[in-house]
Amino acid sequence: MRIIVCVRGLAGDQTGLALGRGSATAVSFGLGLRASAGSTVTALSVAADAEPLLRGVGARGADAGVHVVAAPATRSGIARAIAGAAAAVGFELVVLGPDSAMAAMVAELLDVPLLDCCATLTLSGSEALAERRTQGDTELVAAPLPCVVSVDVDAAPVRHPDLPGILRARTMPLRRLWEEGLPLLPDPAIAATPGLSRQRRVEGAGDGALALVELLAREGVLE
Repeated sequence: MRIIVCVRGLAGDQTGLALGRGSATAVSFGLGLRASAGSTVTALSVAADAEPLLRGVGARGADAGVHVVAAPATRSGIARAIAGAAAAVGFELVVLGPDSAMAAMVAELLDVPLLDCCATLTLSGSEALAERRTQGDTELVAAPLPCVVSVDVDAAPVRHPDLPGILRARTMPLRRLWEEGLPLLPDPAIAATPGLSRQRRVEGAGDGALALVELLAREGVLE
């Protein structure tokens, strides 16, 4: 399974290596899914210069990097660059940090479902099963793959580079894509997100957990 994790640098950082908190959480979240699903994780960044940042994500465990060489002036431009790059390299899951509006634009551009504010995610065959916490309650939602996911800021503990990771990141595959060469996609509109209609909600905390187990059993994840 191909997992793309979108990252951006920490504002004001002079080294080009530091991740914002949301991006760091998204990286850890994606790497956790790789461990459970036998997937590959590709870090994607939209910036004029992103190689140091992507190498840093490789030191945390990413398998590859995609640098979209662009400097969009608007959030919709960033969303278009992310979606175009994802469409160009191929994906089953696109993971973003806790930015539901950006995730909604990317999902709409790609015409895939959106699962937002996820605290946990389970990949089951051709479906993603998410748990999200809203106003003190737990909501279980499912959507078919491919899809876009935004994660809760506390969804995963932040991983830090280690020496083996730093050495491995030096030779990590890094692909560059130029904005003008990306697939042409329509303008996103946050207010209308078709992907949301393809979610399937599993109601309630207690009964919902039982329904989720039954769904996993039907998918062959549980025996």
